[in-house]
Amino acid sequence: MSGRWPAAYRAEAVAYLRTPRPRMFHLGDCFSAHAGEVQWWAGDRAVRIAASLGPDDPGAAARFLAWGHEAAADRTHRLLRAGRAVVYSHTGAECLWEISLRPVPQDPVPGLGQGPGGGVP
Repeated sequence: MSGRWPAAYRAEAVAYLRTPRPRMFHLGDCFSAHAGEVQWWAGDRAVRIAASLGPDDPGAAARFLAWGHEAAADRTHRLLRAGRAVVYSHTGAECLWEISLRPVPQDPVPGLGQGPGGGVP
């Protein structure tokens, strides 16, 4: 990796529901040039989701509270700065929960987002 990577960071929270039909719920995202900002957002979002789950799904609520602390940790910061993604996921009674923190490269991958023949679709 070059010294210019990563250029920015992104965090996202989603829930995948499997019944009555597969669906995805986007629970928010954050984009910043600073790893600490997306870490703070992910931690705050995890704690808010845990509070909303309350006694309805205590296993998922506990998992989200733990993620809130892990997302803000120095280890997560080092992984992001090194260009590594950090993904937390938990399968609850009715859905799969996921919070991800990802680096965004300075130089995009050649061909990424281009249609057939190299042009933008």
